[in-house]
Amino acid sequence: MEVVSAVVTGIVQTIGAVLSAALAVVYRIATTYAWMASFAGPVLLFLIRIVAWIIHIVLLSLLYWLTTLYWIVRAGIAWFNTGILRSDCSKCVLLIEVVAYVAITTLSVRVAWEFLRSLSSRAMNTRNLDGRFDEPLPPVDLGIEDEEVLPDAWSSVPQQSTAEPSVYVPNDLAYAVADIADCTPSTARAVLSKMYADNGTYLLTGPVDVILAAAAAELSSQCGKDSTSEAQKGETCIICWDRSRTAVFAPCGHHAACVECSKELTLCPVCRTKVRSVVRYFRP
Repeated sequence: MEVVSAVVTGIVQTIGAVLSAALAVVYRIATTYAWMASFAGPVLLFLIRIVAWIIHIVLLSLLYWLTTLYWIVRAGIAWFNTGILRSDCSKCVLLIEVVAYVAITTLSVRVAWEFLRSLSSRAMNTRNLDGRFDEPLPPVDLGIEDEEVLPDAWSSVPQQSTAEPSVYVPNDLAYAVADIADCTPSTARAVLSKMYADNGTYLLTGPVDVILAAAAAELSSQCGKDSTSEAQKGETCIICWDRSRTAVFAPCGHHAACVECSKELTLCPVCRTKVRSVVRYFRP
């Protein structure tokens, strides 16, 4: 009997290990299905998940039943060895059959309950298979009128003319070069844009002092008398920092932007007063 017990124990442990590994793989497939979305449609993906969960429940049932059978056999062998049960006793055989029937029935009910609970808890997750949760939500009307929204004056920069550089130049770099070379920011931006186009990788990764020195040397032959620029006189538009201040806002009377930028503003960038009209200002 001891040899039989050892053989049964080895077989049960081996089958249990195999079933546990299979359960882990099937559970992974059933719960993680994002990698299958690239080649499987919603319907096929749903069927794969259902089949995986059914296999998972079947393997789980086999593991439960195998465990129950193992302990029944172990208990029966121990009882026979101790003389508690006898093979010629009809009551002992009936007791073993009743215990096995109750154990297997209980495990069957438990497995069925877990299967139904898993399906109900994941019923909502299957809705995402058709991609409806990935669609953008419709806009929500908050009841705010356009005139109540305060525009950001510093971000209301109008589109530049065709002379705008095709390569983006950081504003802080353009202003720094303009200060060193005594030029307007637009001139410095144009030169830096050309330098970006000619030496893009070097300019993006080079030291700042080297960039400033190279840009200042390039601008020295172009600026000429720009040392008395409008930016230094405080007559540059505070929105685009490029054109002259040629607009006066009414009724506040502030003179801080050019005509082109003032067309895009509904509030004065200085006092945030609502602009009723814009008057063009001509310098004497």
